[in-house]
Amino acid sequence: MTNPTPKGPKLAAPTPFTGDRRKTDKFLSEVKLVLGANQGDFPDEWSKVAYSLSFMKEGTAGSWAMQLLEDI
Repeated sequence: MTNPTPKGPKLAAPTPFTGDRRKTDKFLSEVKLVLGANQGDFPDEWSKVAYSLSFMKEGTAGSWAMQLLEDI
């Protein structure tokens, strides 16, 4: 019998980002924490970008993310 691959620590998801510049550093720190702790889940740059964009649904960040995805 094989042992299951150990998973990283269970971390809270980043707080959704609306584009409030005062909260940018906090959002980026939260995203970096999750990406760093779960590197195997994010094997390439696109998966990291997609994960980050998934927390930008409202406000100016939501509009920006939507436009970025349309341009890809």
